Amino acid sequence: MNARAIATHFGVAVLAFALGYGVFSARKVSEPEISHSEDPIAAFAEIVQIPDAHARAKALLDFFASADPAWAERLRAEVDPQTSEIVLDEIGEILFASWWARTNPEAAFENRIDPAWRNRNPWLREVMIAWSATDPAEAAKAANTLPPNPDRGVVEAVRILVDHWWDKPESADPTPLVDLIRKLEVVPRAGAIQRLIELSMKNRGVEATEKFVESLPEEEDIGVSVQSEMLARFGQALLDHDKDHAVRWANKHGRGRKGSGVLRHLAFSWGQENGPEAMQWAMNLEDETQRPAIIYRVWLSFRQEKPEEAAQWLLAQGPIPVLEGVYARYLTGLGMEKKQTEAFEIAERAEDEALRERLRVAVAMGWAQSDPEATGKWLETAKLAPDLEARIRKTMQAKPAQPMVLSDPNAS
Repeated sequence: MNARAIATHFGVAVLAFALGYGVFSARKVSEPEISHSEDPIAAFAEIVQIPDAHARAKALLDFFASADPAWAERLRAEVDPQTSEIVLDEIGEILFASWWARTNPEAAFENRIDPAWRNRNPWLREVMIAWSATDPAEAAKAANTLPPNPDRGVVEAVRILVDHWWDKPESADPTPLVDLIRKLEVVPRAGAIQRLIELSMKNRGVEATEKFVESLPEEEDIGVSVQSEMLARFGQALLDHDKDHAVRWANKHGRGRKGSGVLRHLAFSWGQENGPEAMQWAMNLEDETQRPAIIYRVWLSFRQEKPEEAAQWLLAQGPIPVLEGVYARYLTGLGMEKKQTEAFEIAERAEDEALRERLRVAVAMGWAQSDPEATGKWLETAKLAPDLEARIRKTMQAKPAQPMVLSDPNAS
C-alpha cells in the first residue's frame, strides 16, 4: 500500500471515529442516580440492577475500587441464584471475582458463581488468574475439586494454570498440575500436556523437563495414560531443540505397545516438518515390529503437507520391500483413479518377484472399485494365486470408495 492510500485510510478512520463519537455524545445516556446509602450491600444491589450496561460497569468499577474485602461474602449473598432474583452479568462476575481473589482467592473459589453460559466461566477464570500469581500449587489442588465435565470450568482452569505455572520461580514442580490434567477428556488433555511441556522446556530447560517426564509413575491404562502422553509429547517437542536427542528418546521409550505413542507423535510432526528426513528415520527404525506403521504415519504427514514432493520422493526410491505398505496404498489409489496402466508400470519396477505380484494385486484392488468390469477381464489373464484373485473379486462387489493417494506428478 502506497503513502497516499495509507493517508486516505487513516483519514477515513479518523472521520469514522469522529462521527461515532459525535453520535454517541449526542445520545448521552443519562447517568442513573445512585442513592448514597450507608449500607454498602444495598448500594451494591442497586448498582448491579442498573439497566444500562456501560453505566453499570462504570459504577461497579468505582464501587470495587474502594470496597472493603470484609464485605465479600455479604455481597456474594446478594447475587446468589438460590436466594436472590438479582442476576450478575458476565462483566459483573469478572469485576467481583477479580476484586475478591486479589485478597482471598480460596474464598472467591469456594463461593464462585456457576456459569450461566455453557463453557464460559468468567468468575472461575478471574480467580485462577489471581491465584496462580500467588500460589499456583494450591490453585491446582482447588481446581482438582471441580466437576469433571468441561462446561463446569475445569478445562479453563487448567489452561490458565498451565500458562501461568512458571510465573513464580519457586513453582518448579508441576506434579499438582499433572494430577489436575489427568481428569480432562482426551482432546483438552493432549493440548494441556503439549503446552505444559513446551513451557517447561522454555522456563526450566530440556534436561529438567526430561527428568520430570521420566519420573512420572507408569500407568496401567494406556488409553488414558498421562504418563504415556507426556513421553510422546516430550519426544515431539524435542524436534524443535535437538533432532538427534529426539531420535534417542524415541529409541529409548518407543518400544512395544506402550511406546507406540512416542513413535507416532514423532512421526507425525517430523513428517510435516521434513518428510524425506523423517522417512529415512522411519525406514531405519530399531523396532522392526513397528517400522511399517511408523513409515506410513510419516508418509501420511509428508503427503498431506507437500503432496507433490512426497509423490516424487516415493517414486524416486522405487518399490522396495521396506516401502511396500506405502507403495501398496499409493498404487491402490492410482487404480481407484482409473490410472491402472501407470500403476502396473510402477509395480513392475519391483525387483523382488513376490513383491511385484503383491503390488499388482494392490493396483487391481483399487481398479476393482472404479471399474470392476475391466478388472474382471484383466483377471482372466493375470494368472494370480487363487487366494489373491478371490480378494480382488470380493473388492469388485464392494461399494466404491474414494481415492486416498495422489497420482505420479510426472505422469502425462
